[in-house]
Amino acid sequence: MRYFAKLYGLKDTAQLNVTHIHRFHQYLRERKKERKDPNGNQFFSETFIYKTMIRIKAYIKWLDESSYLKTLKPSEIPIQKIPRKVPEFLTKQEIKQILTYLNDLVLKVETTKCLKIEKYAAYMRRALVRMLYTT
Repeated sequence: MRYFAKLYGLKDTAQLNVTHIHRFHQYLRERKKERKDPNGNQFFSETFIYKTMIRIKAYIKWLDESSYLKTLKPSEIPIQKIPRKVPEFLTKQEIKQILTYLNDLVLKVETTKCLKIEKYAAYMRRALVRMLYTT
């Protein structure tokens, strides 16, 4: 709330209205375009902006329930949901390569002198991948 008071010159939470929230949302979006981390990625992700707006909406809902707000209702704050990312699946060829690699690893461990822990690790890797592959 101190941010809104400083940015928009508000003296009381009752003065908060929808335009202030929209301006703040726009500020986050513009800031996202300005700032980048050392890797060149945008600083504010869509997820960060979404979660920030959700928190503000929850705070405004609490203010409304506590009768601190007169002009602003939580239902007036539109929040755009973030589209879910489509999962990437391995191709059949990639799965075969993984299984072949693990089988070769087990054969290598069985035919050479290895420590027990190395044999155990090879068997466990193969067992875990097979279990995940079959479910």
